[in-house]
Amino acid sequence: MANNIKGNASQGNTLVRSEQLNEDIVDVVKQYWEGGSFGHGLSIDAAYDTLIKVEGKAKAEIAARIAGDSSLQSRLAIEEAALVAEIASTDADVGSIDTRVAADEAALVVEIAARIAGDNSLEARLAIEEAALVAEIAATNADVGSVDTRVAAEEGARAAGDSSLQTRLGVEEAARAAADGSLQTRLAAEEAALVAEIAATNA
Repeated sequence: MANNIKGNASQGNTLVRSEQLNEDIVDVVKQYWEGGSFGHGLSIDAAYDTLIKVEGKAKAEIAARIAGDSSLQSRLAIEEAALVAEIASTDADVGSIDTRVAADEAALVVEIAARIAGDNSLEARLAIEEAALVAEIAATNADVGSVDTRVAAEEGARAAGDSSLQTRLGVEEAARAAADGSLQTRLAAEEAALVAEIAATNA
């Protein structure tokens, strides 16, 4: 693009210089043509001098224009080099940003995967703990139920034993009471027989 600008500027300057030089030459020829036998214009010597002056002026103008074109081309080259350097720097910055973004994305993916793995591991451990707790509660309930059953059986056996003991004690007490009554009856009979015998002996 910069080369096209420089080329267009050089072509434009050349056209301007050519047109100006042609106008000056035409003006000198016109003045000479109007002079001589056709008027009071320039003589050939004056025309020649004028053409020399025009040529010098044109050469000076051309040299100035060439110098200006060279300066413009230098500035354009400097601007073009600066633009190329800036584009390269921008591309490097963009590349660096892309690299950092890619690295951040990769790190984020790794972190997310680690978080998911950690969550899954935690859920697995919680499930194991819950299953163990359920099993422990069930075993405890079974132990409590077994203890309750054994206590109830023991209480029933003791109640039955107490009832049997009370029954045996009642029977024993009734037998003792009956034996005591029979003993008293026999003693009374013995006493009566002894009294009768004593009375018979005395008589």
